[in-house]
Amino acid sequence: MCKPALVTAAFSTIAFLTGAITSLISGFLGMKIATYANARTALEARKGIGKAFTTAFRSGVAMGFLLAANGQLVLYITINLFKLYYGDDWEGLFEAITGYGLGGSSMALFERTRIEPNMDTSTNIQSNTIFCSCSFILKMGMFLFVHVHSSV
Repeated sequence: MCKPALVTAAFSTIAFLTGAITSLISGFLGMKIATYANARTALEARKGIGKAFTTAFRSGVAMGFLLAANGQLVLYITINLFKLYYGDDWEGLFEAITGYGLGGSSMALFERTRIEPNMDTSTNIQSNTIFCSCSFILKMGMFLFVHVHSSV
């Protein structure tokens, strides 16, 4: 049984916002881990290139697994929540969940940063990324909802 298009648009918008917020959190966590890993790798480089490589490699592995697990966990939860409404309507569920990937990709593509003088660089990048990302999330979420609703 096919669900109303307006409801699918609302679910797609929710999925878009969820994907964008997940991307924002993943970017923030990735930046934090990379910053700490860079400092630890620089300290280990004093002891030799082998120890520095091992530290950098392990940090990259930890960051990769954390970010991939974060995205998959949120996607799994979102699909199961949407399935409560859609039931056996797989086509509607897949149509609604595509917003998740669009939101995550949009955030990764359009996040911007600017450097302010007299601020710690990592704090500055994180605060500007969060601000720009939140404004972009709101704009794209509203655009997606209005666009899908107007085409119904």
